Amino acid sequence: VLLKNTGDNIIQLKGDSKTVLILRDPFNFIASCLQRLVNPPDPGATDVGTQLPQRLLVWKEHARQVMHQSESSSPIEFISFNEWFASESYRRSLCDQHNLIFTDRGVNKVMNFGSGSSFDRENFDGEAQKMKILERYKTWENHSAFKHLVDDELEHYAQEIFGMKL
Repeated sequence: VLLKNTGDNIIQLKGDSKTVLILRDPFNFIASCLQRLVNPPDPGATDVGTQLPQRLLVWKEHARQVMHQSESSSPIEFISFNEWFASESYRRSLCDQHNLIFTDRGVNKVMNFGSGSSFDRENFDGEAQKMKILERYKTWENHSAFKHLVDDELEHYAQEIFGMKL
């Protein structure tokens, strides 16, 4: 299967395939981007924060694709990053659905790409499941930058897709 990422969309080049869309809830996504902006691992690593309004437009498009899968011309396999992180049984079920052999090898690895977590860097490497990545938004939820970025549409998708409310 060959796929091409055009920035906003994945285009199937040939073969029998489906699109897999892994989505994190918007509140923790925003918090991690803002955290990286105020505490970058190096001076050039603020792009995820400075480009956050544009990245949220892409996030909303992905959320719309998840919400309206039946209207899509090609099947979309939605994977909830939140559920993947929190639940071994969810990870197992994904493997079962795709005829893959389950292993949690690497689930506690913190990738050094981008200097690791925007909050914890690589401090939890080997123990990634101990990070509070599903609670990042609590650090930012009362900050004006966070409030400015969270609109009704994001709140709607957070509730419908992830069952989350601020």
